[in-house]
Amino acid sequence: MTCRYFLGAACDCQLCQHSVELQDGLRYAEAHHLQPLGSPHDGPDIEGNVICLCPNCHVELDYGVRTLRMEDITVVLGHVIDERFISKRAIQHTAVIVESA
Repeated sequence: MTCRYFLGAACDCQLCQHSVELQDGLRYAEAHHLQPLGSPHDGPDIEGNVICLCPNCHVELDYGVRTLRMEDITVVLGHVIDERFISKRAIQHTAVIVESA
């Protein structure tokens, strides 16, 4: 799943709206799976489980530096985000915090 699949050429971060413009004029964003792929998370590679992020926001979410709330996400016309994956992410991050305390 890529950002261009549902954002087209826009590729703005759905959290901070930053756009990374490459030398050739194309814009770059990274696909972030709300429920991670693979074991033990087993998130699906579907549009409803993906948001497009700038590299900074992507790293912040991956490492738990930033929390994710549905109201923080800029919705793109035609891209439906499945809120179940956001609530599962919150539960997973809570478990990590409890384990490390």
